[in-house]
Amino acid sequence: MTLGDFVRMVRTNLRLIFIFGSIGLLLAFLYTVRQPVVYTARSQGVVVTASGAYDSGNSSLAMAKLPAYAAIVSTVPVAEAVIKKLRLNTTPGDISSRFYVVPSGDAPLLNIFATGSSPQEAKLLADAVIQATSDEVFRLDTALRPQGAPQDSPVALIPEAVAAVPGAPTSPNYPINMGLGALVGALFGMFVGFLRKQLDTKVRSMDDLEGLTGLTTLTVIPEDNQFDRVRGDGLLDTTGGGPGEAVRQLRTNLRFVDVDNPPRSIVLSSANPGEGKSVLCANLAQAIAASGQPTVIIDADLRRPMQATIFGADPAVGLTQVLAHDVELKDAVQTTDTPNLHLISAGRIPPNPSELLGSQRMQQLITTLVDNGYMVLIDAPPLLPVTDAGLLSGVVDGTILVLAVGRTYHQQAKLAVRILQQVGGRVLGAVLNRAPVKGIGSVVYGYGYGNYSRDYYSAYEHYSPSDGAKAGTPGAARPSKSRRRAGRGGRKRS
Repeated sequence: MTLGDFVRMVRTNLRLIFIFGSIGLLLAFLYTVRQPVVYTARSQGVVVTASGAYDSGNSSLAMAKLPAYAAIVSTVPVAEAVIKKLRLNTTPGDISSRFYVVPSGDAPLLNIFATGSSPQEAKLLADAVIQATSDEVFRLDTALRPQGAPQDSPVALIPEAVAAVPGAPTSPNYPINMGLGALVGALFGMFVGFLRKQLDTKVRSMDDLEGLTGLTTLTVIPEDNQFDRVRGDGLLDTTGGGPGEAVRQLRTNLRFVDVDNPPRSIVLSSANPGEGKSVLCANLAQAIAASGQPTVIIDADLRRPMQATIFGADPAVGLTQVLAHDVELKDAVQTTDTPNLHLISAGRIPPNPSELLGSQRMQQLITTLVDNGYMVLIDAPPLLPVTDAGLLSGVVDGTILVLAVGRTYHQQAKLAVRILQQVGGRVLGAVLNRAPVKGIGSVVYGYGYGNYSRDYYSAYEHYSPSDGAKAGTPGAARPSKSRRRAGRGGRKRS
């Protein structure tokens, strides 16, 4: 992970980091409040020689004695002397845990630090410890002195400074404890965010898609309730802005997939049901028809047909009757409210959809429509549940795979591509559908880029250069409401 990746990860998981940091801060505060208040006092003793503490001839002797005297501080006799002097009802082990010694590094000094629940208690304990240590040093030196030796000891420990009464407690330390709590919580939040990303097995960006499948991302369509909803009068509400411009971008990219041999018959399918391929097929057909290209949609999803509902067309007669030779092709092709756009609905639901769609008659139907100058878009069933889309992909110029951001799993995307490759289908590319608007930058540019592309799409709220009209207003790609309602009277055939 590079520094840039780390910064983007932090920015993406900022809310999670803030939540866990706040929890850590709160837990640290509750912990600190429950801790006893402790005061610390310091007393000091100096190691002196017979000729003076800092005599140049004997200072090395004093420094040599310093470690030995420091070790005496924690002995049981010193603790017992402190208990006796302060008249405490405790044990030597308990009282020893309340003080410690820190020798000075460059002078023969012993610093005694003692703690207590009150300032006065800490001061008395620090003074008692240095005095008891001094007495114990004198006792040991006297006991070890040879018989007949001089009574004065050449080296002694003298209490030099009495402890001052501490003015503030040393524990608990609110700033340090709460700071550490917030830091640990924030680090845990970062860890959770990183772990969540590493364990995420859903397609969430162009990098995910292209790395998993090797497909080119033809466009990214932001999530939009109006775009992905069939209205009450049965017609799709084609919007401007992000979704509308994304569809127009898809139309443009299809022209450049193969400049010498542009695809004239295309299957749109998805890995799973509910990923938006039917709605996308209808919108793409409208966008292509709006550019002046005669277009026909074939609803080949014979298990769950949607195109007749989307366009408010007659669902009774359609593809299945044509394939069964019950009706002529010209009687099954319906006009729509969009100029240059025609529709062949699914017709009656058959018991054998796969056999019909894989038949020679289906291939001849597609060839006939292409020869008549139509751009043919086929709304096929999902690839993973049934084999219909795989059968169709082998007889058309190309297939567009529609995947829903955050819903399609990695293995599902790879398996869908493998199915198309096994039947010899040509995959033109993939469309990432329903990308969350707030995080569409991370879908387009990679993990952690936030909302960078939102302004790009919003530029088309007022003007759409590809259609030469204001987005969201009636135009070539979207008929007027009165015209749409006039077309509701019944099924119209070309």
